[in-house]
Amino acid sequence: MRKLIVKTVAFSLGVLIALVSLFYLVLMTASPSTLGDFHFRTGSEKLAIKYSEKAYEKSNDIGDLAVLVERSIVFKEHASVKKYGFELINAKGYGEFVQTKGVGYNYYMVGSIAKSIYILGEKNTAIDLAFNSTADYTELNPIRVLISTMLEAEDKTALSIVVTKLEARESKNQLCLNDISYLRDYLIP
Repeated sequence: MRKLIVKTVAFSLGVLIALVSLFYLVLMTASPSTLGDFHFRTGSEKLAIKYSEKAYEKSNDIGDLAVLVERSIVFKEHASVKKYGFELINAKGYGEFVQTKGVGYNYYMVGSIAKSIYILGEKNTAIDLAFNSTADYTELNPIRVLISTMLEAEDKTALSIVVTKLEARESKNQLCLNDISYLRDYLIP
């Protein structure tokens, strides 16, 4: 009798594992975005990025691309942010997409891309991207994101370039003038 119970439990467990594996394989091919969502919620960084990438490759949809970039930002996958971030901000329909996301989304994206590029060591490219993408100098803009990152890194060389570019801006609001003043004081030895 005991053998029969053990065999039944083992068989049931084997069938359950096979069904779960089959379900996972079906999701992998039919709906990688569902797996990306699941792994994102559970904090599995690599798998969340992997399946978000597969979902974008399958759909080629700007929404899936944005999700991939957002998750790459959250998990600090800087190479992925750079690669897919540029693809996102240069995508056809990005302007309309940004309007559905609300105020500040474009600055959030561009600021995050600039930060990742800076961290990857391409300082001048990051500075150029931030300045070329910042029309209004607001509380949250790509230049300020980059300044914050540079201050954390104590990168006075890059900050001096930023100050020079800020001083050359034609339209400076009070926030911009305050940042210039703060950075000048910070850069004084």
